[in-house]
Amino acid sequence: MVWGFIGGTAAAVGAVATWASIERARFERRYVREVEELLARASPPGVLALEAGRLERLPDPVRDYLSQALAGATRRASVVRLRHGGRFRAKLDGEFRPIRGEQYDTSDPPGVPVAR
Repeated sequence: MVWGFIGGTAAAVGAVATWASIERARFERRYVREVEELLARASPPGVLALEAGRLERLPDPVRDYLSQALAGATRRASVVRLRHGGRFRAKLDGEFRPIRGEQYDTSDPPGVPVAR
């Protein structure tokens, strides 16, 4: 009787693990496909530019950096990939856990962000 319960529990755990692996693989394939579609619709790559009016609204350090980094640029960014990482604490007294993220977005043509 006990062995039957243990065997059934092990089979259930195995089934859940298999299902989770299959779903993760599906998610990864869908993510790659959506990023490729988003990038295929975007304008061709070129030199980045940012209008002066948009720079004025940014904090001083950011404005100074972008002014120097994009000096002489002639085009706007049409595709952006944002990556972030760090540590996250869900509760004030909880333990810090690692967090990572990646997001793609297009502005020409406007696209729905694809986040991972």
